[in-house]
Amino acid sequence: MESLEHLFCTCNLSREIFGNPPFSFPQSHITWKDWLLERAVTLTPAMFDKLLVLLWSIWRNRNEVLWRDKGKSPHQIIIAAMAWYEEYLQANVAHQTSSAVNRQSGRKFWKPPFGTALKLNVDGGFLPTTNQGGLGGVVRDSQGHFIAGFAHSRMEHVSSSLHAE
Repeated sequence: MESLEHLFCTCNLSREIFGNPPFSFPQSHITWKDWLLERAVTLTPAMFDKLLVLLWSIWRNRNEVLWRDKGKSPHQIIIAAMAWYEEYLQANVAHQTSSAVNRQSGRKFWKPPFGTALKLNVDGGFLPTTNQGGLGGVVRDSQGHFIAGFAHSRMEHVSSSLHAE
C-alpha cells in the first residue's frame, strides 16, 4: 500500500517536482506533514496555494495512473497545476465582480462568517446504483479566503446526498 509520505516525498515523480526551492523537501528526517506545516508558515500565501495545487495534481495523477493507466510527466503535472491555479484566480476575480452585481439583484450567495469566525461548507453526493457516496468540504474565513478543505470518496451504504453529508 502506498503511503502519503511516499506519494508526496520519496517517489521519483514527486522528487523531480519538489526538487528545487521553494518547495524542496529536505533530506533530513522530517515528516511530510511537518514539512507541509513549515511551508504554510514560511511561504507567501500565493506560493502556498501553488504548493497545494501541486500536491492535488500529484494525487490526481496517481489516480489517473492507478485507475486509467494514464499518467503525466512531472513537467506536464507542473504546467497543468499552474494552469488550474491561474484559471482559479481568474474565476475568483470574475466571481468577485459578479458577486457585487448579484448582491444588488437580490440573488442568494455564500455569506461570510462574522469577525474572526470560520465557515465550513459541505456537500455530499451518491450513486444510487452502487449505494456509494462522497463528501467534500471547504473552510473559509470572513474574507472568503480558503483555509482548508477535505474530500472523502467511496463512502459505503449511502442512500442519498443528504445522507452523505
